[in-house]
Amino acid sequence: MAQGGQFSVAHDNENYGVGNTFVANFDSITEVQVFAGYVGDTSHRYRVEVRDNATNDLVAYRYDVPAPTSSGHVWLKFPMIPYAGGKFTRGKEYLLEVTRPGENAGLDFGHSQSTMS
Repeated sequence: MAQGGQFSVAHDNENYGVGNTFVANFDSITEVQVFAGYVGDTSHRYRVEVRDNATNDLVAYRYDVPAPTSSGHVWLKFPMIPYAGGKFTRGKEYLLEVTRPGENAGLDFGHSQSTMS
């Protein structure tokens, strides 16, 4: 399992997401877990995308993950789907982005962290 550092605001993202670059020390990405700050309105679903940081090509994703509760902090699990044609390679740099599309649905990047397995 690799562990990401502090998230920052995802660049060029109108969905008010957070992102983190990482160098892969594993051969494939099967799950991403995110510790999300205060959830609030549970009608907004979470999304995760992993992209090649050099080319911006999509490598893996998971969309429409709900928060299990509307209060407190939660661990969200994203079983990843490999993108057709995407290739994950040990030693390359990737960008992991977590978004929560919707009005007033941003993420608290100061209190969130990710883990990947």
